[in-house]
Amino acid sequence: MELANIYEKEKNFINSEFIYNDLLEIHKNDFEIMKKLAYIYVRKNDLDSAYVTYEKIHRKKMADEEVINMLSEITYDLKKHKDCVNYINQYLKFKPRDIVKLNMKAVCLEETRDFKDCIEIHKRILELQPYNTTSRDKMKELSKYS
Repeated sequence: MELANIYEKEKNFINSEFIYNDLLEIHKNDFEIMKKLAYIYVRKNDLDSAYVTYEKIHRKKMADEEVINMLSEITYDLKKHKDCVNYINQYLKFKPRDIVKLNMKAVCLEETRDFKDCIEIHKRILELQPYNTTSRDKMKELSKYS
């Protein structure tokens, strides 16, 4: 494990990935090793592998805030908008005032053409940040569709 950490610090993600995969063959259900491997995939920009690995962790450990956060970020980048909204909703249970996640949710809802809920999210953002001009402008723009 120490060798994998050294490779990570040197940004040699391929070698650290091999080590974490070998460790997982020995310790199949070690969530910390799985998280490290998934993060290596993210650092390598292999988001599909990261998504699969984080999903595997999430199925066994549903309330892990870090995993839910990563899943929301990855699904957002992969443009899996419905999944992203699901993970953001789970994350907002931990941090309901997270403006970044609320903005991500609004974008996903707009992409899935759910304008009514998107407007509600922008209202929520404006409650938390009354001078947020982006949300104010988006609400005006989206009110045409609802």
